[in-house]
Amino acid sequence: MYWLDDGRFRRLYERDTSVKVWKTDELPEKSRLMALPQELENALLATRAGPLLKHNAFQVAMSPYGKASKMMINAVNDVLLNARQTLQWELEEVRPFLLAIQHYEKRLQNRHEVLRDVEKRLSEIVQKTTIQAQSAM
Repeated sequence: MYWLDDGRFRRLYERDTSVKVWKTDELPEKSRLMALPQELENALLATRAGPLLKHNAFQVAMSPYGKASKMMINAVNDVLLNARQTLQWELEEVRPFLLAIQHYEKRLQNRHEVLRDVEKRLSEIVQKTTIQAQSAM
């Protein structure tokens, strides 16, 4: 008889759904916490600061949600001169960064306030893109 079949342990892991039990001689495959879907990984790493952005996105999802994390989500670039350059930067660098935060957050902590702020920032970028497209017509 396995120790997992003992009634004391069975009641524990049947009651608590967060406890995962495998009755096997093989260990489960180790998950890579920083793994991203391939398309998102490619978009993120195509940016100038790709590895740093990936690391920062992971840090936002793993850290307490405070002022520093909010500043990263609402990042602005004061160096760019015009709206077109700013929008390009937001689409090429900020958007993949925000999507990475969203992916990590959903997988790791699923905090409503973080997901809400990321969605808000993504929708702001979409609005700017729509306005830019309309003004180009």
